[in-house]
Amino acid sequence: MRRPASLPASLVNRPFSVRDAVELGVSRRRVRNKDLIAPFWGIRSPPTAEFAEALQAAACLISPDEAFSHLSAARILGLPLPEPWTPGEPWHITGENELPRLRRRHIEAHRSVDERAVVLVNGVRCTHPTVTWADLAPSMTVDELVVMGDAMLAIEGVPTMTDLRATVRARCRRRGVVRLREAVELVRVGSRSPMETTARLLFRRGGLPEPELNAVVFDAAGEWLAFGDFVWRARRVVAEFDGDFHRTDRRQWQIDVARREAVQEAGWTYVQLTARMVTVPAYADRLILRLRRLLLD
Repeated sequence: MRRPASLPASLVNRPFSVRDAVELGVSRRRVRNKDLIAPFWGIRSPPTAEFAEALQAAACLISPDEAFSHLSAARILGLPLPEPWTPGEPWHITGENELPRLRRRHIEAHRSVDERAVVLVNGVRCTHPTVTWADLAPSMTVDELVVMGDAMLAIEGVPTMTDLRATVRARCRRRGVVRLREAVELVRVGSRSPMETTARLLFRRGGLPEPELNAVVFDAAGEWLAFGDFVWRARRVVAEFDGDFHRTDRRQWQIDVARREAVQEAGWTYVQLTARMVTVPAYADRLILRLRRLLLD
């Protein structure tokens, strides 16, 4: 089989527009060759199943007064979402103009109804985290919004609780505002992972006292013992997640065992958590019963 002609160096291994290729002397026949894919009309790209490369192709469509928004912005910002990215997922784009320009396959164009705060992430324009969070409210559950809110507050220099509350106030009479109002009251500073947030919401709905998050545990002499994912200091109870890394890394496992023994020897009750204990109803019910005995009896 005859090999396709080489592309100009500036177009190799990256997405490009057909217009740019033709201006560089590339033939129309060449841009239709099977070694390139057409993720959008007028765009060519090397075959890829990776988010970063697909984003580069979609970014070729963005004009200076537009930005990625909604689900696409959340993925670009690295915010936690219920489902992973898959090839073919629509790209969400919002413009400053009242009516969006883009009407193409795999593009969800949104009408800008207010002034959008835009940030740059690795040179790509997307809506600000708080705007993105609010835009997703109509399509997400309250728990999913809380997980995302906790994650934003864990990133240094990104929104504060004041910013989140201001965003909710600005969404008056907009779709999803009821969920946002409920979610913002449940967001907390201190959760370091979506699973920690999920556990915290489980504890709340189980009627448990609210714990300190990622707090220091001391012995009777005031010496540092450990950081606890969840600490109920008045009852001297600490609960922690052990992920697969803790199980498969021998050195980390030994450190965990030594820390757990030190906490227990100092008179604290240690509760080990796993994802199954938090997400599977039967296990979650047993966990709540145990914690209620430790914290409320």
